[in-house]
Amino acid sequence: MSFITGASAQSPTLFNAAGYAIPGGIFFLISALRLGRAARAGDT
Repeated sequence: MSFITGASAQSPTLFNAAGYAIPGGIFFLISALRLGRAARAGDT
């Protein structure tokens, strides 16, 4: 909800979205690494 509030402010900035983008990027990286390891383990 705070993302919508920040986006509709008088002068919205991308800094508000960074609070969501950074954890999302970290989660994506961890998921990609785990899936890569699982795929390699399943190939043998």
